[in-house]
Amino acid sequence: MMGYEVLGFEYGSFHSYLCNGLEKDFNEHFKFAMNQDGFIPSIEDVSRYCDYSNDDDLGTEPVLWLPWAIFEYSK
Repeated sequence: MMGYEVLGFEYGSFHSYLCNGLEKDFNEHFKFAMNQDGFIPSIEDVSRYCDYSNDDDLGTEPVLWLPWAIFEYSK
């Protein structure tokens, strides 16, 4: 496992938190850091970021923000 990602899900497509600039919000409200592979290092952190992103009062993109584990597979 390489780490975690926050992705917004809407009608069969995905939105990245990076395309929405949410990393700035995460850094402002939490101790935001990426691991050596460029992903969020823990399930606890990514869950906090998703909860934050799903708060209707913040005005984030109105999609369902979910945590995703990212794996690398070799052939």
